[in-house]
Amino acid sequence: MRGGEKVLEAILEVVPDPMIFTLFHVPGAVSPAIERHPIRASFLNRMPFSEALYRNYLPLFPRAIESFDLSGFDLVVSSSHCVAKGALAPAGAPHLCYCHTPVRYAWDQFDAYFPPGATRWRGVKRAFVARLRRWDRDTADFGIAAVEAMACGAPVVALARGGALDIVADGETGILYPEEGAPGLAAAVDRALAVSFDYTRMRGRALRFSRPRFLEDFRRQIESLLR
Repeated sequence: MRGGEKVLEAILEVVPDPMIFTLFHVPGAVSPAIERHPIRASFLNRMPFSEALYRNYLPLFPRAIESFDLSGFDLVVSSSHCVAKGALAPAGAPHLCYCHTPVRYAWDQFDAYFPPGATRWRGVKRAFVARLRRWDRDTADFGIAAVEAMACGAPVVALARGGALDIVADGETGILYPEEGAPGLAAAVDRALAVSFDYTRMRGRALRFSRPRFLEDFRRQIESLLR
C-alpha cells in the first residue's frame, strides 16, 4: 500500500461519518479499511479505458475534482498528491487539506507520464498541462518517504524546497541542497558521505511524524474547525 493510502486510512479514523470522493476507483484496489466507506468516483471513472489510460485524462483532473457536489457537508478533508486540494467546499464549510506534493505529473514527471516518441498528441497534452501548472502553482509538499527513511536511520538528501524544509535538519538528519540539477545533487551526496549521522537523532526527528501523533494533531484540527 502506498503512502497516500496509508494517510487516507489514518484520516478516515478521525473524520466523523466520512464519504470518499475520488477521481478514479477500481473496486478491490485499495485496502478493506478504505473500501468499507462509501466511495464516489468522478465522471472520469466512466471515460473509455479509464482504468488503464487514466494518465491521458490528466488535463481534466482539476475540472473533475471541482465537479463534485459537496453541498450538505459541514467539513471537507482532502488528502492530495494531485488535485484533491481543489475540491470546492460549500459556503461556510472549512476545507482541511493534507497536501503530499504538487501535481508532479505536470512538472518534473511530465516526460514519465507522456514519454517522447510514445505519446500521441504530445504537444496538445503539453499545452493542457501548462494550464494545469498555473492551477497548481505555489503548492508546498510533504515527503513521507523521507520520514520513513529517517525512521530507519537513513539520512535524507533532498532539494531545499517544500516539505523537505520541515522534515530534514541539514547536517543532522540529512543534507539539503539549494539548486536543482545533477551537480548540486552529486555535491550533496558527497557531503552526506562525509558526515557522521546520529541514528538516534534521525529516528527521534522522524517520530515527530509518527502515526499516533498524526492522528492526535489531525483530530485536534478537525475538532477546532467544527466548533
